[in-house]
Amino acid sequence: MSIRSLEIALYHELPVYRRYAVPCTLRFPGEQKTSRVCRSEIFRVKRTIYDTLVQRTTTLNTLVNNTPDSTLNSVNPLCKEIARLISLLDDVLEQEYSTQHRRLRQVTSNFAPDGRGHPCDFCGADIFLSSFRCDSCTSRGDSGDPICLCPTCVVEGRACECGSMVPVQSGSFRELLRNRNSAMIRLRQAREAGFYEDEPEELSDQWVTKTIY
Repeated sequence: MSIRSLEIALYHELPVYRRYAVPCTLRFPGEQKTSRVCRSEIFRVKRTIYDTLVQRTTTLNTLVNNTPDSTLNSVNPLCKEIARLISLLDDVLEQEYSTQHRRLRQVTSNFAPDGRGHPCDFCGADIFLSSFRCDSCTSRGDSGDPICLCPTCVVEGRACECGSMVPVQSGSFRELLRNRNSAMIRLRQAREAGFYEDEPEELSDQWVTKTIY
């Protein structure tokens, strides 16, 4: 998937999951049995943005520090891709951030290479980092997994049948932030070596002013 395709998917495709109404597999208090799309997200767009940034950053580090014959023509396009990925991940981080992220329970290791995704049980969008979970209520079907909802669905009033959902995370926000800033550092090194001109701003742990909880 190209960087442009990731941009389109993040800003135009994912919102569709919360726009259209079709039959849903769950019941929610005070609401008819409807959802937004007819299937769960397949491509895990947010996870793909993160994984691609990590992979491109590793490649850039090799080109700048370990490849003596690297040229501006070989490195600069990669730097531009990384800068665009950082911008995309910044928007993802803002959506996933919680002021309580250090204290939230981590229910899975979603950032591991074999991390298993879990779709929101209402809209079907892939849950990347933050979600609301109820260990008492289970998803309909054979899995028997606890119900998980994305923050946007919870903000819009969705809940489990017992109403006891709590915020959890599928990984470490600080790990995401660390890898984001590592990419920025590699861009800075490329700029100092004459391979790239621009430089994105570094994030700090207090970067996000908006909260989702």
